[in-house]
Formats: sequence, structure tokens, C-alpha cells
Amino acid sequence: MVMEWNMELTSLTIHFSLLAFFVLLLMYWMNMQRPVYTRQSLLMVKDVATYKSGRIYDDDFCVEEWKKNRRELLYYLACPVLMSLTAGYVLNAPYIQHWIYSSGKSPYTANMVNKHLIFPCWYPFPTHEGVIHLVVVLVQLAAACSLALILITILLMLIFNTQQIRYEMQIVGYSLKTLFHRAEKMFLEQNPHRKREKLRDDPEYQKMIGVCLKDTIVHHHAVSEIISTYTDQVDMPAALAYTIGTGIIAMCLFNILIALRDENYTSVVLFSMLVFVETLVMFVLSLCGESITSESINLRHELYFMKWYNLDIKNRKTLLNIQTNLVEPVIVSALGLIELNMNSFSSIINSAYSFFNLMNTQIE
Repeated sequence: MVMEWNMELTSLTIHFSLLAFFVLLLMYWMNMQRPVYTRQSLLMVKDVATYKSGRIYDDDFCVEEWKKNRRELLYYLACPVLMSLTAGYVLNAPYIQHWIYSSGKSPYTANMVNKHLIFPCWYPFPTHEGVIHLVVVLVQLAAACSLALILITILLMLIFNTQQIRYEMQIVGYSLKTLFHRAEKMFLEQNPHRKREKLRDDPEYQKMIGVCLKDTIVHHHAVSEIISTYTDQVDMPAALAYTIGTGIIAMCLFNILIALRDENYTSVVLFSMLVFVETLVMFVLSLCGESITSESINLRHELYFMKWYNLDIKNRKTLLNIQTNLVEPVIVSALGLIELNMNSFSSIINSAYSFFNLMNTQIE
């Protein structure tokens, strides 16, 4: 048997194998998490919270935030679109180029790997022409589309869930900000003969504040449960995505260096796009976690700047209990080891570059 070392084919084989392993593991993981997804769907299918002062989601602020949330979602959705276009180029461009510029050349390596396929692969029968070639290409395309569809679907679920959690946390902050206004509105509706002045010391008014405060607490509990299911969903997949992505980026950078030395600019473009896709996935993961953490910090600030001195002793104790739960920001992590934030993204990119430098030193 002829031994042949082809770094480009080796890297692509490792990349596609890890991708297939990742997708199969994700399918198993998500099937195991079906109760979690069911519970999350039940919580998010309608209004997460109900306020006795009226439907808070109809307030101008909430409507505007919802529209803003939808606009931001379009920016997030640009990431899966870019990934799909890049993946399509990575798969199809080399295949088309081989058939245009490699006429007359053997498509096989010394070990009979057909390089002129979507995925360079060894088969126990000729695959370079005829119906067999067409069938093999179609099967490979179907496999690639299936993998891409699963990955894009999971990424879209992550983005939609992140945006929904951020929106609900914003509503909780708004409910704290408008606590006194909502309590005053409810009190005056029940006591139309009363005036707005000197309500602070009225026990009935303080009771209305307690009712509104309770609604906010119930809402926050529901959001906390959604966040808990969210962290269960991203726990293991995020850890694998970060780990595999770091190695793939380093390997692609190494291949880019070799391709530049050999003046193989097709490979430079190919591996540059693979780096772009892997980096984009980790960027989206980090940005989703960072946005939830930032929103939890904003919620804590909203609570801190409340006019708590206008509350009676009972309501102050209730507010203190809420504050205790909001002292620490929400941190989304992967297996409790890697925090999903932009600092982790920066560290992972640095790790990939360090690994690339190590491999580059070894080859020199």
C-alpha cells in the first residue's frame, strides 16, 4: 500500500468527521432534552406573566422593545445566512473547479481517494464518471444538506430563545420602573374619590404596591425558570462547539500557511472560509450568552434605582428578597467550565492562534 500524506485532505476529513460526530451527538442530546424543550415551549408560547394592573405587554415601552427585538433578530439571522452561503461555496466551488480545470488528469490519489467529489472519499468502486458518479455526488449533497439543516435549526433555536429571554428580562425591569405608577392606577380605579397627593402613607395604596410587586416577582420566577431550561439546552453543545471549533480554526490556519507557501490560493480561500464559519458560530454563541448577562446587570441596576424609600416596611422586605436574587448576574456557561461571553470568545481565538503557532514551529 502506498502511504501518502496530504495535509489538505487530512484536515478536511477531520473537519467533516468532527462535524458529523457533533451533529449526531446533538441529535441524541436534544432528544434526551425533550422534556426541557416541552416545558420551555409551554412557558413561552403565550404571555409569560399576567399583571393585575393590565396586560403590560400592551404598554408603549413593551411594544417598542418588541419591535426593536425583532429588528435585532434580523441582524442575528444574518449569521446563519452567511454560514449557509459560505458552506455552499466551500462544498461546491472546489468540485466545480476540479471539473473545469482538471480535465485529463486522474481524479484519484495514490490511495484511490477521489478528489473530484463534494467530499473527497475512497469508494470500493470507480466514482469518477457515469451514473455512479452522479449518485455518489447526490448522496454526498443530501448528507451535507442534512447536517447543515440540523446545525442551522439548532442555531436558530438558540437565537430565538436568547432574544425571548432578553425581552422578558426587559419587561421585568420595566415593571419595576413603573411599579408606583401601576399601583397608583389600580388604587385610584378602586377609590375614584381619592386624589393623587399624599398616597404614600395610605395602607391601601401600599397594599396595591405589594400586589404589583408580587406580580413582578412571579414574572421574574418564570423568567428564571426559562433561563434554567436555556442553560440546560446549551450546556454540552456549547462546550463541544468551543472545543472542536478551537482545534478546527488552528488546523485551518496551519493549512492556510502551507497553501500560501505552495501558492495554492484555492486552498487559501477554502480554509479561510472554514475559519470564518467556525469563528462565526463561536461568536454567535458568545454574543448570546453575553447579551443575557448584560440584561441581568441592567435589571439589577433598575432595581437599585427604584424609589424604595416610598415603600412601607413590608414592601421593603419583599424588595430586599428580590434584590438578594439579583445580586449576581446571570452567567451562561458550557459544562460550568467556559462562560459564554465575549471574553471567552477572545480567549478561544487566542488559544487557536497559539495552537497554530505550536504546529507551525513543529513543521519548521
